[in-house]
Amino acid sequence: MTRVIVPVLTLLVAAALAVLLWLLFAPPSNVGWFAVFSDSSDDGLSPALDDSSGIEPPSGIEPPSVIEPPLLIEPVEIPASAVPATVNYVHDGDTLFLTTPADPNLKVRLLAVDTPEIGDNLECLGDEATAYLRGLLPEGSTVYTLADTEPLDQYGRSLLFVWTSSGELVNLSLVSSGYAEAVFIGGNRMLEAEVEAAEDVAQGAGLGIWGAC
Repeated sequence: MTRVIVPVLTLLVAAALAVLLWLLFAPPSNVGWFAVFSDSSDDGLSPALDDSSGIEPPSGIEPPSVIEPPLLIEPVEIPASAVPATVNYVHDGDTLFLTTPADPNLKVRLLAVDTPEIGDNLECLGDEATAYLRGLLPEGSTVYTLADTEPLDQYGRSLLFVWTSSGELVNLSLVSSGYAEAVFIGGNRMLEAEVEAAEDVAQGAGLGIWGAC
């Protein structure tokens, strides 16, 4: 009988020691025995860590800062000197054809912008920039145009700012949406500050070419 009792006692003592050691060196309560037997939510969080519990975080811990959305670009109103025209066709993101009082098929290169190439030299977002401009300037729509100090480029294209009939400056919209870079050449510096500010916002937000290309 004594031979039977001694092994049993030995096993009981060993089990008690194992439990004691486990209690002493167990993980924190939210992942140990407390979590197993507590009435916590399905996501495994103890009530003290659950955001819905209403318990305030310990003092000294600052909540994460809120990232503000990009600032809206201030609109540029149609100048009184702008010339009305009709959209014939948008070729790409920065080139189009207009009917004006002086020319029935005026080839226009948009001022202050440079969009990705299309066709055989297709660049990232080239087709998307073209589609964006076509959405702003559907064929047959009325627009308002304004030249800067140098009205033509080296290819004879008219360099213009173009507004939609609703008053949206498409040059600025292309840049603020991330479909174009801001580019100023020679003496054509009209609206330089506004367009470059729009580019800064687009870059900071990773829009269009600044995030996808």
